[in-house]
Amino acid sequence: MPRWQVATVLAAIAAFYALTAAGNLSETDDAYHFAYLVQHAALLDFSDPRLLGYHLLARVLWRLGDSAGLAPPALELLRTLSVVGATACLWLVQRILREHLSVPARPAWLATALLGLSYGCWRYAAEADVYLPAMALCTALLLALLRSSVSAVRAAVLGAGAGAVVLFYQPTAIPLFMAFPLLLWQRGGWRVALGYASVGGVVAAAGYLAAFGVYWAEPLSMDALRQFMAQRSEEFMVPALSLWAVKMSLLRSVAALGHDITAANWVFGLPGAEGVVQRLFSSNTIEQELFQARQAGALPYVGLLTLPLVIAAAARVLWLACPWRVRWRLRGPLPAIWLWGTLTALIIGRLNPAGTEAWIVFLLPLTLLFGALVAAPAWARGGGQALGLLVAALAVHNALGGMALVASERSDLNAVRGAWVMQHAQANDLVLVADGTDLAESLRYRSPAQVLMIDGFAFPAVAQALGGDMEAEVHSRGRGFMGVAVHLAARDTVARGGRVIAIQPSPLTEPVGRELHRSADGASTRLMGGPS
Repeated sequence: MPRWQVATVLAAIAAFYALTAAGNLSETDDAYHFAYLVQHAALLDFSDPRLLGYHLLARVLWRLGDSAGLAPPALELLRTLSVVGATACLWLVQRILREHLSVPARPAWLATALLGLSYGCWRYAAEADVYLPAMALCTALLLALLRSSVSAVRAAVLGAGAGAVVLFYQPTAIPLFMAFPLLLWQRGGWRVALGYASVGGVVAAAGYLAAFGVYWAEPLSMDALRQFMAQRSEEFMVPALSLWAVKMSLLRSVAALGHDITAANWVFGLPGAEGVVQRLFSSNTIEQELFQARQAGALPYVGLLTLPLVIAAAARVLWLACPWRVRWRLRGPLPAIWLWGTLTALIIGRLNPAGTEAWIVFLLPLTLLFGALVAAPAWARGGGQALGLLVAALAVHNALGGMALVASERSDLNAVRGAWVMQHAQANDLVLVADGTDLAESLRYRSPAQVLMIDGFAFPAVAQALGGDMEAEVHSRGRGFMGVAVHLAARDTVARGGRVIAIQPSPLTEPVGRELHRSADGASTRLMGGPS
C-alpha cells in the first residue's frame, strides 16, 4: 500500500474516534483522576506503579507543552494519546493477521473492524485511560517478535522493550512475559527465550526499583518495596475460592466481556432491568448508568432489534467458518496467542470479573484468534457478505445502544450534580462532596475550588465546627483526598472570605445550610458557610 494511502487510512481512523468521543465520562473510572495528576502531581510521583510509565510520559508531554505555551488541557492530552494508540493498534492488528496468520487482506480488515467497533475499544479509543496505548505497544512488540530474525542480540533488545512496556502498564506482563517467550522458544530454542525474558525482567525490575528509591519516603526495605508495589491493590476485592465464587465470576465475566463487544448501556433503560443487573453486580454502583439510560428516551428499545441482528450475523459467520471442523494450526504464533488469551481471561476472571475496563485488553488476542480461525475460513467459503453484515450490525448496535447514550454531557450524572460548582465556585472556596469519588475527582479537575470527599453523615459535624465547636473533627477520605482535617479547612476557608459548599445526594444525608441548587436527580448543592 502506498504511503499516502496508509496515511489516509490512519487519519480516517483517528478522525473517526476523535469525532465520536463521548461527552459523558461517568462510565470511566479514572479519566478525571488521571488528568488531575498530569497537571498537579509531581513529575516523579509514582503512587500508581501499575501505570508508572503512562503517567510519567503524560506529565513529560504536558510539561513540555506548558513550557512552550502550547499545553492542551491534560484531559485532552490523554484522550489524544488514546486516539493515537487505538489507530496504531488497529493498523498493527491487520498487519499481523495478513503477514503472520495467513488471513487475506479483506477478511483481515473486517476482523480488525470488529475490534475497532467493539464497544470497549470504541468507547476508550478517545478516553483518558491507558488501555488503547498499552494495547498498541503490545501489538507493536508482537509484530517485532514475528518479523525479527531469531538471535540472542535481537531477543535481548526486544526483551528490553518488553520490560519498558511493562513499566508503562503492568498487566502487559501477561502477554509479554507469560506468552510471547513461547514464540522465541519455538523459533530459537530455550536460550533465546530465556535471554528475552531475563533482559526484560531486569529492565522492569530496575525501573521499579528506581521509582521506589526516588518516590518512597520511608527507609528503604523489602517491606517498604512491597508496600510501594501494592499501592491501589485495595481496589481488588477477591473472594475466597469456592464453587459459588467460580460461578459468579463466570457470569460476571461473560456480562462484562459481552458489554465490551456489544454495548449493554441500553439495557438500563428497560423496565425491570435495574433489579437483575444489581443482583448480578451486587458490589457495583449503577446509579450513573441508570441516569444516562433515563435521558435516552426510547433509544434503549432499539437494542432489542440490533442485538438479535448482531447475534444472527455472528451465528451465520460461525456456521460458514465451521471452526469446530477446521484443523487448527497449532504452529507459528497461534499457540502463543492462545496462551495469551487464556491467561488473560483466567487472571481477569479471578481478580476483577465484573470490570468492563479490565476486559478491554482481552479483545486483542480474541480478535487475532477470530481473524485466523473464523474470519479467514468464512471468507474462503464465500462468507464475505456475512462478515460485512456482522461488521455493519455491530457498528449500528454500538452506535445506537452504546455511544449515543454517552454522547452528551447532559447524561453525565456527575456533570449534572456538579453543574453549579463548575459554573460558580471560585479558587478560595471549599467544596465538600458526600460519598462520591467520581464526582469529587471530576470537580477537582474541572473547578478552581478546593474539593474534598467526606462521609455523608459527617456534614453536621462540619457545620458544628463552623459554628465554633472545637471538638467536631472530620477528616476527608477517598483516593487522592485522604487525611485532610476538613473541620480546620472549613474554618480557614470562611476566615479568608471563601465559601464552604456541600453537595449532598438526596435523601441520603441530613440537609445542612442553605440550598443553592437542586439537580435533576435530586442532589442538593448547599452553602454551609461564608458569604452568600
